[in-house]
Amino acid sequence: MIRQFAEMCTSSGDIILDFFAGSGTTAQAVLELNADDGGSRKFILVQLPEPTERKDFPTIADITRSGSAA
Repeated sequence: MIRQFAEMCTSSGDIILDFFAGSGTTAQAVLELNADDGGSRKFILVQLPEPTERKDFPTIADITRSGSAA
């Protein structure tokens, strides 16, 4: 659904801002959309380092970074 929204509302060179990045869903959608249509959209993700009580991902920001790097 996020990808469809980006496809409908953005052009190739736009910058998409996500203030609640969470697991990086917006980044993944933008990367997939760019791959499919040859676009050059960029994204800015913002996520506070809220604790998760997990050793592998101590904060939500760590989850966001790991998902966006793929």
